[in-house]
Amino acid sequence: MQTTLNNKDDLLEKVYSKIMYFMAHKERTEFEVERKFDFILKNYALSSSRREELKNQTLQSLRESKLLDDERYAETYVKQQVNGIKAVSRRKVVDFLRKKGVPVNIIEECVVDFDEEVEFRNALKLGKTRKGKDLYRYLASKGFSSDVIRGVVDTLAEVK
Repeated sequence: MQTTLNNKDDLLEKVYSKIMYFMAHKERTEFEVERKFDFILKNYALSSSRREELKNQTLQSLRESKLLDDERYAETYVKQQVNGIKAVSRRKVVDFLRKKGVPVNIIEECVVDFDEEVEFRNALKLGKTRKGKDLYRYLASKGFSSDVIRGVVDTLAEVK
């Protein structure tokens, strides 16, 4: 069922309100907000140029008010993973950010903190929970590089 609103300011306000509600629960990327925006507007009889105009106005407003910032999102996520309880690989962090639509240049800037030492520490933490021959395969499935995995396997072998 298509809905129309006569006043374009009413529509902008209604869409903005729905987007704000969507963003209120957790930080979102621009890609996620654009997808949600398209989902919201599919119920309105609008031309494609009007949809783009509304989308651009809304996104610009969110950027200006600092509510939508992919760089901040990526930095926060990487810091949580570096300092977090759950051990993850650099590759998993990069894949997650790509899936969320964060631009590659921002991802590369933010994962600088996720160096080989952090990745080794995380792999070692996971490696201590696994015993036996499947350790290499297990760490590889978690996205760790073969160099890091060999280092963990050697370190755990020395401890025994």
